[in-house]
Amino acid sequence: MYLFALSAFYVVTLSMMVLLFGLSIRLGTYTLSFEEIWAAFQPDDKNYFTLMEYRLPRAVLAILLGGALAISGVLVQSVVRNPLASPDIFRGLTMRLGWLLFRY
Repeated sequence: MYLFALSAFYVVTLSMMVLLFGLSIRLGTYTLSFEEIWAAFQPDDKNYFTLMEYRLPRAVLAILLGGALAISGVLVQSVVRNPLASPDIFRGLTMRLGWLLFRY
């Protein structure tokens, strides 16, 4: 039962990511239809620049940065061996560095 619930969670999460990826490419200052998006992959199309220079890199970068933030959160939790670890753990170090910079 647990394995089924976990796999259902991953399927729903992946589906939402694909849906939001498609919406972020489609929506903007002006909305592109799916046919226009498909045609925009050809370099001679009028929407090629908009898709390849603005919308597609923004969507791909959002996915990559979200994954990087997730991995960094897992690393912080594993380093401090606390499943509820938060960035506040490093507050003491940050305060000491700020005090040293202010002092000198």
